[in-house]
Order: sequence, then C-alpha cells, then structure tokens
Amino acid sequence: KMSIQFKFKNTEEYGIVRFEGSGITLGKLKKEIIAQKMVGKSSDFDLEITDKQTNLKYSGDNHFIPKSSVVIVKRVPVHTQNSGNNNIPTNPKPVISQGKSTDSEQSKIQEILNNNKTNNNQKIRSKPSGTLPTNYVCHRCREKGHYIKNCPKNGDPAYDVAKAMKPIGIPKSHLEVSNNIHSLSYYITADNQKAIPKPNTSEFDRIANSAKNIVTDIDESLKCAHCQKILIDAVKSTCCSKNFCELCWNESVFSAPDLSCPQCKTPNQTIDCIK
Repeated sequence: KMSIQFKFKNTEEYGIVRFEGSGITLGKLKKEIIAQKMVGKSSDFDLEITDKQTNLKYSGDNHFIPKSSVVIVKRVPVHTQNSGNNNIPTNPKPVISQGKSTDSEQSKIQEILNNNKTNNNQKIRSKPSGTLPTNYVCHRCREKGHYIKNCPKNGDPAYDVAKAMKPIGIPKSHLEVSNNIHSLSYYITADNQKAIPKPNTSEFDRIANSAKNIVTDIDESLKCAHCQKILIDAVKSTCCSKNFCELCWNESVFSAPDLSCPQCKTPNQTIDCIK
C-alpha cells in the first residue's frame, strides 16, 4: 500500500494515511484524517491541506495528491472555505448604507450585550456573601460567625477534613486494613475499618522482569540509518543504498534547504530517489 504523511499545524506528531494506487483525492484524504484523529463532525469544520515542501494549498475534493507526499493540516471553520464558486468572496465586508447614523445601531447592540450579561449573571449561583444566616456553621472548624472561605483555621492541618469512601468494585485482597492511616482519603470496609489500596507488587515484579528480557541487539540491516531504531515502513535511498524509515526520510529531506540525503548528503532528492 502507498501512503501520505500528515501532521496538524500546532503539533509535532505525524500520522500516516494508507491507500491503494499512486495517489488519493483531497476529499478522501480529509475523511481519512478525520476518522483517524476523531476531531469531530466534518459538518462543523473543514480541513485546510497544504503541501509541506511547496506550501501549495490544495482545493477541490477531486484534487489528486500523489503518494509519499507530506502535508500540513489546519482545522478551519466551514464558512471561511470557498466552495469553488469564485463569485462568492470568502470574507465579505458588511455594507453600510450611506446617510444613516450608526448611533442607534450601536445603542441597540449595547442593549443586547447588557441583557445577555444580566441573564448570564442570573444563571450563575451566587457565592456566600453579605449577612450570615443565624444557623450557618463553618464546615471546617464547626464554629458560627464566618463562612468557610474566611475560616481562621484555613491552612491548619489539624482542621483538614478527612474523606472516607466506600470501596466499591475493589476486592478485599487489594486493600490494606490499618488503624494508623494519616491520609485524608481512605476507605471504610464492611466491618467499619479504615483501609488504603495495597501496592500491587506482583504485577510490578512481572513488568520489571519482562523488561529485563527486552532484546537490545538489533541487526544493522533492520535499523534506520537516521534514527537507529527498527525500521518502520522501510525505504532504501538510490544514492547511498541506505535503509530509512519512510517518516525519517521525508522529514530529513524536506527539512533540508537543498533536499539532501540525511546519510550521504546528496542534494536534490525527490520521491523517485527511494525504492
């Protein structure tokens, strides 16, 4: 299968879209990117696709993009995209009729903003302020006369409130019962005892032992000449016959001013220079 590499403008991580044939249309490429990254509904936004090497912005869903291309993706609102009709401006300017004063319009706009602000303030639950209710008791020090945000015991560890929870879904074998628990969060068992989660030492030992068996010696023919890791989507350069990851090759060549090979520095490398 052939592939095209892409990355969003504000990220460093590249993704790969695979397909059959020598290329893919812009519309299909957008659908594949949206499906991979799960960025939302395609009706809410559009993707602006730009070639990384030539800075060409692709337009039209039927535009053909060749294999092994590297593109930059930017998410833009739908209404800013030109749907192909050149008679429709992408950023139309508002038409202001001559001879009419805009004072009344500004006053109407300000009135709408003030009404929205008032409605929003009514939706927000008011915080404790003003006169204290006679029956209000601070939940921290259990004294009357102030709200908890003004409690004189704030910052005093002796008045920190512990949080007891039920161990729902946690097996008893994963809990350690103790009467000397200093944590502010703990569990209460069915027989009314305090408990905290027990370290899963067996799973930790299993992972630690499996890490010791990792193979560190890799055959040189299976390594990328650029990143020195196991080859992913291997390609071979025609200039020096070195093996590279497809992503390493594209990033190195297209970031070089003279499009040189990352190994032998032969300039003017193109898509046809790998096999």
